[in-house]
Amino acid sequence: MRSTLVFIFSIFLCFSLFAQKSKGKQKASNSEYQGEMQDGKKHGYGKLVFDDGGMYEGQWKEDKRHGGGIYYFPNKDRYEGAFEDNMMHGIGTYYYADGKRYFGYIQYGSITGQGTCYYTNGDVYDGLWVNSQREGHGKYTYSNGNVYEGNWENDEKNGEGVYLYANGNKYTGQFLSGNKTGYGIFEWSDGERYEGQFLEGKMNGKGIYYFRNGDIYEGRWLNNELHGKGVLKKVDGTIIPKNYNMGREE
Repeated sequence: MRSTLVFIFSIFLCFSLFAQKSKGKQKASNSEYQGEMQDGKKHGYGKLVFDDGGMYEGQWKEDKRHGGGIYYFPNKDRYEGAFEDNMMHGIGTYYYADGKRYFGYIQYGSITGQGTCYYTNGDVYDGLWVNSQREGHGKYTYSNGNVYEGNWENDEKNGEGVYLYANGNKYTGQFLSGNKTGYGIFEWSDGERYEGQFLEGKMNGKGIYYFRNGDIYEGRWLNNELHGKGVLKKVDGTIIPKNYNMGREE
């Protein structure tokens, strides 16, 4: 009698364990799942294929993508990394169909936090992101050798930053909507320097120009040209009043 009870209990235990976690196959109207299950839910490692061509392969927790996995999007994008509550969340790599690649933090499906994006033209951005846009401090290295490091807002250079040119020139100052706008200092590789106002990438407004020979000009500029009244201070102390019209002395 005792041996019969032990046998029955053993069979019951085996079926209970199998019901708790097992490998199975589910098919719904819009997807097909193959992998581990627990209590009738996707749990553990498994693969889910969607009718739209998308596919997820990785860890599951109570019917949700949770843990490490790979998601293949219908548009040929691919994400490899961490998931939480069915969403991309944590550190991962997002491969775009056009060849662009992002590595870094993702928060609940959105590129947010520190990360690096490698663009198809060879450019690289390394810095902060918010909602899949460059936001905060970051460094952008262009394929031609130019480098910008500074503040970003709404995916554009905005605020204080430094732009280094491959030819040795350097701009330090304010940016607005991606352009040099506001107060800034532009230094040429030959030693000459301009300090003053910029507008949409050009010298505009009041400024001071320092020549290599020691002369200094104080005046106004319009679209990178001397424009209006100014003063030329020679290195020997001589002061010469000047007046320009779009770069032409009058």
